[in-house]
Amino acid sequence: MQVVREHAAARRVRATSDPVLWRWLTAPSVPPWVVGAVAVAAAIALVFGRPGSGNDPAVVAPATAVAPESVYVRFILFAPAAQQVTLAGTFNRWDPGTTRLARVGDDGVWTVTLGLPVGQHQYAFVVDGQRWVVDPAAPAVDDGFGRKNSVVSVSVAQGRVL
Repeated sequence: MQVVREHAAARRVRATSDPVLWRWLTAPSVPPWVVGAVAVAAAIALVFGRPGSGNDPAVVAPATAVAPESVYVRFILFAPAAQQVTLAGTFNRWDPGTTRLARVGDDGVWTVTLGLPVGQHQYAFVVDGQRWVVDPAAPAVDDGFGRKNSVVSVSVAQGRVL
């Protein structure tokens, strides 16, 4: 144990006695006002940040209804090898970066709940930002480009989705 303590003490002495390293550690390389501005910007982003806007897959934007006649629809995909799953469709202008699914547990289930207006909506899951996958639990239609899109029909009838 004594050898370990001596080795650690020798490293501390070398680090503080090296003038180049000491100058680098003590010399301000960034003006103090820049550090303050970055700290204020980080605090504002932390307080007013939007959930789901970061890279954390566990944080997903909350489901919000867009119209009084909207219905909450849960999208679920089983993709155990996926690192990230998003949803693109007519309801978000086919933007694969808008709606992220959250991984539920460790068995590869991904899910998100959205408030969708009444009507028919085409969509597809985007796995790891590259592979577009149709929903195996939904009907599919031809997208006009040789591929398939999933379809969800949303209607309000006795409080349930048809």
